[in-house]
Amino acid sequence: MENDFKIHCIALCKNEADVIGVCLREAIKWADFIYVYDGGSTDGTWEVVKGLNDPHIIPWKQDGKVFREGLRAEVFNEFRHRSSTGDWWFQLNVDEFYPECPRTFLDRVPKEQNFVWGIMVEYVLTEKDIAAIDFSLPFENIMPLLHHYYVAWSEPRAFRYRDGLTWQNDSAWPNHTGVVAKERILYKHYPCRSPRQMQARWATRKENRERGFEGWKEDNEFWRLAIKNSKDFLFDDGVSPLKIDEPKLPKHLEKIHVRFLKHILHRSGIWP
Repeated sequence: MENDFKIHCIALCKNEADVIGVCLREAIKWADFIYVYDGGSTDGTWEVVKGLNDPHIIPWKQDGKVFREGLRAEVFNEFRHRSSTGDWWFQLNVDEFYPECPRTFLDRVPKEQNFVWGIMVEYVLTEKDIAAIDFSLPFENIMPLLHHYYVAWSEPRAFRYRDGLTWQNDSAWPNHTGVVAKERILYKHYPCRSPRQMQARWATRKENRERGFEGWKEDNEFWRLAIKNSKDFLFDDGVSPLKIDEPKLPKHLEKIHVRFLKHILHRSGIWP
């Protein structure tokens, strides 16, 4: 039976008030549950989430923990009881959007493949955007005006649920997620949405670094440095297919002998 699964999304957020409402309204078209964990926003993000008032969007909690990828494990372990074998758990970053419906994509992932990677299409702000766009507009009006992008990254986005899975709080993903799917899902990433938002993004990340997080190395003039030269990027005209050169992306598939070993270990029950 097609689509005989539920999709559970984990959304970590902090100070994303301009985009989170747009993202969640789009995601709820294909997700069954979106669990939102706010890292102590001060810009109204949490209020936006609660104001959506949708039974499928669960504002789980807000606290001031330092960001780390393993925070998603807390969400998973709190709500995993809602899952059945074969459901999908999805990492939903609130500045990302999916050109193809993820439910349609996941429906065609072969049964023996359980871990899906994504291809990031990253949109940038250019000198042309700064000159032409009214950044006082809501982001849903700004998003279709952002045309310049590049494709250079790929990373995991979803795994298929099994009862035996364990997810430790110091890990970005559960143990033994399964064999990696050959096909990767495409997503559009909008980390830079306006000069004001870019500076706020830098300030949020700086605060997390000062409290111990080791990632995110943007300069304190990040928003100025992040304005790109339009000539250096691809152009999305909204009609033509996006240009993806997959051989140049990070490799996502295991080596053949590793895939074979994973199949054996999962089928035998040695791994869940």
